[in-house]
Amino acid sequence: IASFEIIDTFRITGRGGVLVGNIIDGVINNRNLIDILDKKIIIKNLECIIRRNIYPPLEMIVLVISFDDYDEIKNLEIKNKTFDIFEQSVS
Repeated sequence: IASFEIIDTFRITGRGGVLVGNIIDGVINNRNLIDILDKKIIIKNLECIIRRNIYPPLEMIVLVISFDDYDEIKNLEIKNKTFDIFEQSVS
């Protein structure tokens, strides 16, 4: 349903792993899955960062994932790459 380019990754204590980047196309919602190198990861939350004090203004999307999922992908070379976003299957 969407494509997401990862620019950076890091952890926030008490929140989870964070994927920062841009939506290339489509729409992303909470509870969607991001497919990172054949690992389906649930997006727990998403937020928008807007920095207006620079020109041109910077807009980026933050996807919050679980600490466990972050620990599994943190050493992979995923920065500056685009990944697919899917809806979860309802069973």
